[in-house]
Amino acid sequence: MGHNEEVEPLIFHNLGGFVGFPDNDPDSDIPPDDKNLLKNRPVLDRAIVISAGVVANVIFAYVIIFVQVLSVGLPVQEAFPGVLVPEVRPLSAASRDGLLPGDVILQVNGSELPKAGPNAVLEIVDIVRGKQDFEIGVTPDENLDGTGKIGVQLSPNTKFSKVIPKNIWEAFNFSGKEFWGLSYNVLDSLKQTFLNFSQTAGKVSGPVAIIAVGAEVARSNTDGLYQFAAVLNLNLAVINLLPLPALDGGSLALVLIEAARGGRKLPMEIEQRIMSSGIMAVILLGLFLIVRDTLNLDFIKDIMLFIEALFDKTVSEAGLVFDVRKKATDKINHTKYTPSRKFFEFLTRATPVLLGLWRGSGQKLY
Repeated sequence: MGHNEEVEPLIFHNLGGFVGFPDNDPDSDIPPDDKNLLKNRPVLDRAIVISAGVVANVIFAYVIIFVQVLSVGLPVQEAFPGVLVPEVRPLSAASRDGLLPGDVILQVNGSELPKAGPNAVLEIVDIVRGKQDFEIGVTPDENLDGTGKIGVQLSPNTKFSKVIPKNIWEAFNFSGKEFWGLSYNVLDSLKQTFLNFSQTAGKVSGPVAIIAVGAEVARSNTDGLYQFAAVLNLNLAVINLLPLPALDGGSLALVLIEAARGGRKLPMEIEQRIMSSGIMAVILLGLFLIVRDTLNLDFIKDIMLFIEALFDKTVSEAGLVFDVRKKATDKINHTKYTPSRKFFEFLTRATPVLLGLWRGSGQKLY
């Protein structure tokens, strides 16, 4: 992973560790006014303790990069024309029409991939397979939202070479440059996320998506796990430092407010309300990301497509037609398509089958 590669913020959900203090233990025998309790320490001491988790993530990221440089070398990326196809899904349109893993796509109709339905044929020009150069026509399969998909994974057509440090000082030099490059990419991506939130909000991922990305990295390039782990720790450090309740940055913000007020703390009730609302927001956001990312997993999509096809077959055999299904589907087609709407459409498709089973049990339908 070179310095010029874009690094998307991976996480807005707290995956870091939790450290408990006697201050938060209602059963503690320590007197509330003990000067060694964290809440009774000076502002600087509390700021250092609160920031320890962020500092640990940053240090661990550097250690990972340093271990990578010493063990396998520093990866250097070289870009080539075209887009690499590292994986072709079985039984997909691309597999059916002749695309193979390792192919390089140089052009698609001479332009970007169009958003077209399943009846459109994409003329993929200048496929490079080994030393051969030829054209392949692919007829996309239909998505639930009416768009087409060909069933391939795409990645930049790059090759990596490794630079091995000659001595320990060169290892520190390589590690430092790589660390600052990754840090800059993480900070820049986070800035772009906030500046263009409407366009980038969909790229924010939770634990499920992070595990999926890590598994994909492990399958394609085990050496890339070093970079993945380093970027993940840098993301955790940056996100955890944001001044949001329930994060270390939120606690640090309260300490700084206290310092700005001349050592006068905010009322305890206000602090508790702020932290409680923040914890609830983080939990809800985490649940939302888990559900959304789970619905976006490939095998979940395959299961839903299989069930949808099964329902369609059952409905066709029963001869059931319901206006509610058509109206619900029409409403979905005129709005932005999301996993939640996909699930809603799935329910509307399931409704006729459930009603058909009910009718078969002797109940009357009106």
